[in-house]
Amino acid sequence: MTRPSGSDTSGRTVAAVNQVTASDFPSDLEFVPMLWDDRPEHTNSWVNNVNDALGRGAKCLLSFNEPDSCDHQACMLDLPVAAQHYIDYMNPFHGRAFLGAPAITSDPNSGIPWLKGFIAACAGRCIIDFYTQQMFHDFLFHIHDILGDGNTQKIWITELHAEGTTDQQIDFLNSAVPLMDRLDWVVRYAWWWTQPGSDGALTDGNGFPTQLGHVYTYKGL
Repeated sequence: MTRPSGSDTSGRTVAAVNQVTASDFPSDLEFVPMLWDDRPEHTNSWVNNVNDALGRGAKCLLSFNEPDSCDHQACMLDLPVAAQHYIDYMNPFHGRAFLGAPAITSDPNSGIPWLKGFIAACAGRCIIDFYTQQMFHDFLFHIHDILGDGNTQKIWITELHAEGTTDQQIDFLNSAVPLMDRLDWVVRYAWWWTQPGSDGALTDGNGFPTQLGHVYTYKGL
């Protein structure tokens, strides 16, 4: 779940859950389809699923998850392949939706170099409306380094997380949330996980906010 930030004052909660959603998806949530990787089970259904989502009010699309990493749920894509797939599967929706660049990890040794390579491989052919990255551990906007201080590009933080105790994570949010809410170029951000009982859970088993969830929800308001 993400919160709008910066100049995004719509106040709507946003949900990004892959590329398919149920027909009874809550109307007060915005569904954001994501092309997780280039496997056929994702690409073959992408166009139909996006057209369906756009018909029900979707406005933004996300592309490849962690293409610079091979860990866990990462998709790990070669640069020329990623650029061509972006052109093939994302560009056609230009004008109908805002298009998000691949969601790189927060590792400065892989995320930023991969994104630089992706932009180079695109050679001006990839239509990108906003950039996406994950932000773990330290509160560093690595992606801003390659866009420059005077950039007009928008950024989504698709996974926000700080390791450590609950108190340490609360300290992180107490600093991060107000700052992100003040930065116009940080348009949206999302906590990395909400499941009760997990590390960094925002809700308890009864669906109520945990201490951490309360800080995340209300700190910047």
